[in-house]
Amino acid sequence: FDDLADYLGVEQAAGKTLGTDLAGGKFTLPLLLLLEDLAPVERERHVAGLRDGTVSLNHLRERMREHEIYNRVAGYFQREIEAAETALAAFPGHAAATRLLLLSDYVRLQTERINGVSLDSTSR
Repeated sequence: FDDLADYLGVEQAAGKTLGTDLAGGKFTLPLLLLLEDLAPVERERHVAGLRDGTVSLNHLRERMREHEIYNRVAGYFQREIEAAETALAAFPGHAAATRLLLLSDYVRLQTERINGVSLDSTSR
């Protein structure tokens, strides 16, 4: 969630300062997927720009939208949430499992807010 919000969120909705991963030189999943998609020459140019600080957050956002990075990262995220929910299903009615399932719903909804799409959540 944090990685998606950092590149593709709206600051007021995300509740955090955006672009901190970029400013800190962190190569998170959204950025790695984008770089993987780029042609070698363009990838090298982007990596150089990331290193010297000349690649802007707005430019990366646009490129991530062009390459549908949100959908890909959200898909990974959704699979992880589903795996956790499946594991928690072994503990029906257990207070901790119930709270963790509610937390998974909350995180799913926050992720949906980043790009205004549904990740097929089930209300609890």
